Amino acid sequence: MVDRDYHRRLLHGLTGLVAGDRQAALLVNDIKELQAKLSAQLNRSLSLRVAAHRWLDQLYRPTVQRLREALGRATTTASSTARSSSTSGTRASGREKTSG
Repeated sequence: MVDRDYHRRLLHGLTGLVAGDRQAALLVNDIKELQAKLSAQLNRSLSLRVAAHRWLDQLYRPTVQRLREALGRATTTASSTARSSSTSGTRASGREKTSG
């Protein structure tokens, strides 16, 4: 039996990332899969620490960057839509008052 915080501590030690143990277990599994893939490609053993750094550089950071960009666009789009809606709402209520 693995102690409750094993994966959380392992992930933090390898990458500096902080996560709950279940999420950390999933991320550590991803790192181990990359380790196996890279070891097979290089035809030599690769440490989990080296695999973790590759995982950070090749997978984690680019994914986080794409998410930030997507969320930034979504936030910008949402606030433009909100501004348009509030402007339209003001015009509509203005028209109602004028015609009534």
